[in-house]
Amino acid sequence: MRLLNVKKMVVEWADEEVTFQELKSGLENFQHKKGYAKIQKLYYRDSQVCYTYLADVSADDNPFNEGSEFRRSTWFTRGWTLQELVAPLYVTFFDRDWNEIGTKSSLQSIITELTGIPARVLLMNHAGTITVAERQAWVGSRETSVPEDEAYCLMGLLGVRIPVKYGEEEGEEATRKLHAEIERRKGSSSGDPSNFDVSSWMKPEREYRFVLPIQQPPSEAIRIEYPEVKGPVWTINDHEMGLWFGGSGNCATAIFKNKDDLRFAICLGVHNYNVWCGLTTDCEGGDLKAVSAAYWHGDKQGDRWGNMDRRGVYLPNGEVARLAIKKGRRNGKRVFFAEVHAEGFWVEKVGPGVFPDWLDG
Repeated sequence: MRLLNVKKMVVEWADEEVTFQELKSGLENFQHKKGYAKIQKLYYRDSQVCYTYLADVSADDNPFNEGSEFRRSTWFTRGWTLQELVAPLYVTFFDRDWNEIGTKSSLQSIITELTGIPARVLLMNHAGTITVAERQAWVGSRETSVPEDEAYCLMGLLGVRIPVKYGEEEGEEATRKLHAEIERRKGSSSGDPSNFDVSSWMKPEREYRFVLPIQQPPSEAIRIEYPEVKGPVWTINDHEMGLWFGGSGNCATAIFKNKDDLRFAICLGVHNYNVWCGLTTDCEGGDLKAVSAAYWHGDKQGDRWGNMDRRGVYLPNGEVARLAIKKGRRNGKRVFFAEVHAEGFWVEKVGPGVFPDWLDG
């Protein structure tokens, strides 16, 4: 696998990498190389994030419009991009000028319409099994540059491996071998392809850290409510708030206000290992526990089952509040940067999003 060092603008690769020419040759003298293990072990699996550059989408394109450039992008017609879409927990799309278009989560409804891949797969918020026929259908309208790849691009999604060989009339042979391996593995204790669980693609994180930049008026101190509730841990300093979860199945709430006592609330959480956020102007009179309860019980539109990581809502004063979660790193650890944009608003209070008595019920 070759990597581009963007600082030096040179192509780098490790020792004993497998080249495309070796794969295409049909010879098998490359299988002893160290780099072959990446191919053999289906390296898309356990991937965390994919940054997708769409050269055929312009900056002024609206993906939600019918006939948009995003909907017509060739990226959605290529065989190998299927694994790039399904495998990573997070996929962020960029247009030809490197402006962010959205994410797999925020654009899920469009992507499902284009690909036929259901939300429970794209968002990985459902551990149910996906049939072989259903997974094969996802690649039905996609194209590959060589016929053999029509079979090879399905290996990871079907949980099987067959020898990779390119050459004359190998397309039908590759498909035959793929189907034979699926049949051979059915009922196998080492992995039955018919019982493929999409959650097996995930690499769950042990903890989740959020960072929220703030601009707080000197006279307005942020209140941490219900600190005795175990779960999320809020920390606050002069320029940012921190939020820590000790695993999936957690959420927390923050309420913002302005000088006219207008309010909106955000909710941040992790559900089945996927990060989600909520944004609402219905703040239950500023009652943080009531706001959290409305999200927990699914009363709020855009609740945790939506798993959206980009939100926007109109405020009573006509302005728009926006919330975005972006993945990054700080001090060598994964961090989710939660960016809140609302002119003239500051943080009033923060607290947990789940209370023990709800879990007992």
